[in-house]
Amino acid sequence: MRRNLKEQAKEMLNQHTGWFVIFTIIYWAIVWIMSTIPTAISFVLFPISIFIWLGTIIFMAGADMAYLRSLMVKNNQRPVRIHRDIVEPIIRDAIKFTWSHILRGFYVFMWSLLFFLPAIYKGVGYAMTDYLIIDFPILTAREAITESRRMMRGRKWRFIWLNLRFIGWYLLIPFTLGLAYFYVKPYHSLALINFYEETLDEKGYPEKVLNHKRARQYRAKEVIVEEDELAADHQTKVKTTRPSHRDFTRKGKPSIFKRKYRFIEDQYTDDKNWNDF
Repeated sequence: MRRNLKEQAKEMLNQHTGWFVIFTIIYWAIVWIMSTIPTAISFVLFPISIFIWLGTIIFMAGADMAYLRSLMVKNNQRPVRIHRDIVEPIIRDAIKFTWSHILRGFYVFMWSLLFFLPAIYKGVGYAMTDYLIIDFPILTAREAITESRRMMRGRKWRFIWLNLRFIGWYLLIPFTLGLAYFYVKPYHSLALINFYEETLDEKGYPEKVLNHKRARQYRAKEVIVEEDELAADHQTKVKTTRPSHRDFTRKGKPSIFKRKYRFIEDQYTDDKNWNDF
């Protein structure tokens, strides 16, 4: 099964290699710019540098979320919409996404006080948090972490082994002057997305999602009808034609005009042979 996840990711990547590579380059450029500018500004505007860094952290978390969301949508053979899949998730859930990372870091740190192995074990249990927040915005950060722990029960070693299989790919990046990153990054991300989809199918939806009818409207795998497509379906084209005698009669019956009158050499008389006026 683990082999299938990686093969599925590679197959999808090979089908849309150009799209994934270009999208990853754009993502990397945005993250690099946003991580560089605050460093330069902080030396000039020191009093407000804290707010600048806070905004940068939230924006970068939103960029990570938008990147994952776009790959999840593309992995399900659906077109990526800039507003629906990039702008709207950042505006709606960037702060929640950031808060979930802070909580996970705090929990892992507390477990690391005991020993590093429990910290790693628990950290793997939180691995599905990001995907749950992206798919189900109705979940809070704590609820997403709790559901991730539920989903990862009995699947932690499979997740670890799946990640270990990409070590060779990441070791290849320095030998290509970093160019291999733009291929390895979406490849690894698609494999993890496939793992998430498989885990969700096996473990089932979160209970809070099952209790709300519209909780799955943002799920990447669900079919979302675009507003323009919906409007096009409801529009009907009105075909106008010139009226004829058939427009005033039932189908299959002769018209009253033809039934009551007969034409004789440009003169007409009725059935009772009345004289013309």
